[in-house]
Amino acid sequence: MIFRAWCRPAAVGKQQAINCATGGGSGERNVARKDLRSAAVYGHLIVFLVILGWSLSCNQACLLYHFDGNQWQILFDVQREFRTPFAQVGADPLQGNFDTYFPAFREYLLPHFLALLSGLSNAGKAASYSIYASFLTFSAYVLSRSIGIGRGASVLSGVLVPFLILPSFVNSGPLLYPLFQISPQIAQGMALVMLILACLWSLEKQVGIRELAILIAPAALTVAAAVSLISLTVLMVPTLAVYGIASLLSAPCWRRVFPRVASGVLIIAVLTGLGIAKFGYSLSAYAAFNFFANELIQDRANLYFASSVYAPGYAGILLQIIGLAGALRAAKRGDRRLRTCAVAYMTSTIVFQVVAYVTVAWADGYHGPSPLYFEIFFFPFAAIFASYAAYAAIDAVAQVVPRVLPVRGGYARQLILHSGLAATTIYLLLWN
Repeated sequence: MIFRAWCRPAAVGKQQAINCATGGGSGERNVARKDLRSAAVYGHLIVFLVILGWSLSCNQACLLYHFDGNQWQILFDVQREFRTPFAQVGADPLQGNFDTYFPAFREYLLPHFLALLSGLSNAGKAASYSIYASFLTFSAYVLSRSIGIGRGASVLSGVLVPFLILPSFVNSGPLLYPLFQISPQIAQGMALVMLILACLWSLEKQVGIRELAILIAPAALTVAAAVSLISLTVLMVPTLAVYGIASLLSAPCWRRVFPRVASGVLIIAVLTGLGIAKFGYSLSAYAAFNFFANELIQDRANLYFASSVYAPGYAGILLQIIGLAGALRAAKRGDRRLRTCAVAYMTSTIVFQVVAYVTVAWADGYHGPSPLYFEIFFFPFAAIFASYAAYAAIDAVAQVVPRVLPVRGGYARQLILHSGLAATTIYLLLWN
């Protein structure tokens, strides 16, 4: 009876019944102003990526930095010499050396895959980072649109994600998460997580063959993440679980829940059927702390490894504050999908900060991944809602200025909006 009432037009109203059938209703309510055109979206993102690519090419001394960065380059050079791409023919001479071995196959990593298609042996450092930046930008934009955010704020999120976590400025590392300076492959896992969640949140909007393709896509993307760098799949699980469940709660009616549940079940079935889940477990079980737990010390009992909030500088704490402010606004003014995602973000952020603090401060026997590593995959939502808040502020200024200055409202508003969206790109260009 409850499910019937959920979908009964007389109970939910004519418009909501239409939304249940079509997946309609997105973006902010009661907002009549026109969004950005597609050409403006492409223009902003392309210009940003060109400037960022130029900046990365000038900052190669800070790419794949130090011993860990050199280790990745050596690993891929060894695979080039001894392994046949897309096969298990050949062995890595360093495989299984001293401890568990986490295979990272270069042919499944996007920069090296594109290099192989182009007839090159391996992708260079600047090219790798630039390709990962493009992948992050695309994925962040798609995820933002899938949860009901307009094009303007989605453009800003597509810019902000790579800008904050990649070494965007010459002679310096990332503003957040220095790990990307030595291991850019994490960017692929982050981008795949965003695309998986974008598919889940978009299922209510598609019907027929397109819905079937979107339903299957998360399983394929999860397999791509596993075969490229299996160790990242463990870090992806909490983010996928939180926002995957939240997508169920955002469905307009119970009939629209089924495709999302089916997609999640398909992911589990594929990982189990192909043996990926068992393989991942075996890698974690064949690790030093499982055999010598009593002989290992907890060397990361420092809040630095809990969250970016405790990192040097103010980027981490500001991002979380602005992100929460944007989520509060979205929870008040957004449509059904955006409100649900905003509540999920605020709840998961608060719970994560508590758990991360307790884990680092008091869990002396914990020898798993640092909470900071899990936070990396939650980070895109902080950037998305921070961008949502920033674009709302830009739009507010664009509404006020024409009223106090003797200029034509339409032109002034467009000028302010595009200037605000281009501010990060301009700052990146001028600072370098």
